[in-house]
Formats: sequence, structure tokens, C-alpha cells
Amino acid sequence: MLECEQHTRNRDGTHTGRSRLERKEVLLRMTKKYANVRIDTFDGLLVDYAAEKGAGAVLVEPLPDEAVGVLEHVCHMDGAGEAALYIPSGGSLEPPSAETVAARRHFVLQDGPAVFKAAVTGMAQITEDLLKRAELSLDDVAWMVPHQANRRIIEAVAKRLGLPLERVVINLDRYGNTVAGTIPIGLSEWHEDKRFAYGDRIVLSAFGAGFTSGAIYLRWAIPN
Repeated sequence: MLECEQHTRNRDGTHTGRSRLERKEVLLRMTKKYANVRIDTFDGLLVDYAAEKGAGAVLVEPLPDEAVGVLEHVCHMDGAGEAALYIPSGGSLEPPSAETVAARRHFVLQDGPAVFKAAVTGMAQITEDLLKRAELSLDDVAWMVPHQANRRIIEAVAKRLGLPLERVVINLDRYGNTVAGTIPIGLSEWHEDKRFAYGDRIVLSAFGAGFTSGAIYLRWAIPN
């Protein structure tokens, strides 16, 4: 974290802390100080960008050893979470236009508490469903590689599953939330550090808008 100034909003919509003019001055000062950090306002409020820059890729190919590789997967979708995490405009329902841009309808809107609760229960449930489908127990799993959106979410999922954090890949403290890049970056980093062994049972688990969730069971197929 480079710098932080906290402001809160009361239930009646009023703000505590700095005035709107003062908040804009803070934004301008921080924008000049940290030229590589994008800072915007939405309806006069500070919008913080949770996503960092990162990318990763995984090559999947046939192998003679059928005991390793991707062996099982499960996906869930619950449309009830649509209003908790979305961008109002830009899709087929409301195509982008000069009016939607002027109305600032291309920002992510998120109900933080609702997303946190759904992410914890969703990632834990999809992981349990995957293990059941693969006829595995947590004791069989060497590593879990979760989506790195929030450390509190990762810790809560691990606690809910009864999985020690020592067996959970976490790099959020170094790279932040790289969104779709989090899992392949984690795989690459652990592989480079030779922390995966050939045949290790690994579970990948992710959660996103919608709400959607998905998990993959694989056995590591790259020798150290």
C-alpha cells in the first residue's frame, strides 16, 4: 500500500471525514505523487481498484501417464448474485454509448459483504463437491490453489474446509489480486520454487461475478 486516507459514509448517505472538495484535493495530490496508479471517483466517492496487473498461462497436453494431469472439474452458477457484483453498462443489455459514459455506468458496482459471504461459501462448497466427485478427502490433497481476491476470503475458505494454510498457495501479499491471472501465476511460482512434486494432488478453486464458482482436481505432471 502506497498511501491511505480513510473516509466513511453514514447510513443516511452523509460522509464523515473530509468534505468532497477536500477528498478531490487528496485524489489530485495522490495522482500526481503516484503517476502509475489510476484513481477515479464515482458519484464523488473514492473508488479503489482492487485489481493489479498480471497474466499467466497453462499449457495442457496429452501425456502417456494417464494417472496425472487434469482429472476432474466442477462448475456452479447462481444468478441470484447478479446485483451484488456487476457493471451496469457495456454489455448487450445496455450497450455502451455517449450517454452511458457520461452517466458513469461503466464502473464495477459491488456489495462487499454479500460478495465476501458468497465467495467463502461458494469456494468451500465447490471444493467439497469436487472432492466428493473425485472420491478424495482433504488429507489426499497436497495443495489448494485458490483465486487470490482477498486474503480474508482465502483464510475463511481454508478454515471452513479444515485445510491448514501451509497447504494453500498464497501470493496475494506480493502481487495483489491479478484477477484471472491469480491461479496460473500461483502455479508457475510454486513450480519454479520446486514446491510441487510429480503426482501431487492439487485443487484449483475460484469464484466470480454472477455468482459463479469452479474447481479443478489435477495431479502435477511436471517433474522437478
